[in-house]
Amino acid sequence: MTKEAYQEPSQVDQATVNQFMTRWKTHVVQAIRPGHDAFGTKVSNIVDKMVAPSARDNYRKTDQVINLALTEIDFLAQKIRRYQYIERYKFHFQSPNPEIGMGFAEHMYLLRNSELYGVLEQGETLIRFASAVGEELGVGDDKAAPKYHKLFKEKFERRLRERHRMTHAHERPSLVSRLLQLGELKTDDERKMVEKTLGMIYGSITAIMEAINKDIPEEKRPPSSKDKKAFQAWYLERVDDEAAIMWKIFSNAVSSAVGLTNSEQPPA
Repeated sequence: MTKEAYQEPSQVDQATVNQFMTRWKTHVVQAIRPGHDAFGTKVSNIVDKMVAPSARDNYRKTDQVINLALTEIDFLAQKIRRYQYIERYKFHFQSPNPEIGMGFAEHMYLLRNSELYGVLEQGETLIRFASAVGEELGVGDDKAAPKYHKLFKEKFERRLRERHRMTHAHERPSLVSRLLQLGELKTDDERKMVEKTLGMIYGSITAIMEAINKDIPEEKRPPSSKDKKAFQAWYLERVDDEAAIMWKIFSNAVSSAVGLTNSEQPPA
């Protein structure tokens, strides 16, 4: 990686997360009716699945349940925020040999796709929890979780599909995953064969990108991959954009679940 291309994450920061959680908590607390000191069976059943049996009695009162919800929202927010760092690890990693370098590249690819899946699954569960809380307070939206699931899958269909391909044996692997799973190249013939194949792939992709770029306004075109610094900086911006989309989808949904109008706009 080109060290000069490194830049800090530009989208989801801690201040954004803190501001959102303050708004969410204030809204829910204001919705609590006088005398409401414990949630009903629906919320309690969800809570019982989220905490250890020995800790369940610590999450029976209204304020305890709300604090649990806030803790879970923060956990998922941090997962989304730190997603921006996955591709940045490469700038700080110095491989002692090619084998470790290949393993690192494959595992980073797996991690990125797996984190997306985690945000989808954990987010949907958390939004159902928030909806149950909102429902009892008279402000819930039971459609928030399925809407979240549908929109998230639409926006990240390719990455979620790739995660499925790399996890299940019945799926046909993608070209990228096959290349990342190449073992150690022990002979010159093996090395030459792989270099030839990669050269052909690179040439095909470059030709396709050049054709596509002709239809894109110059100011919106991605930098040429030949300019490593500019291309890598642009690539990091796209990673940050993915985190921003995840955050908007999740924060909008978990807000809707309790009847809060979120300031985040729907993702484009």
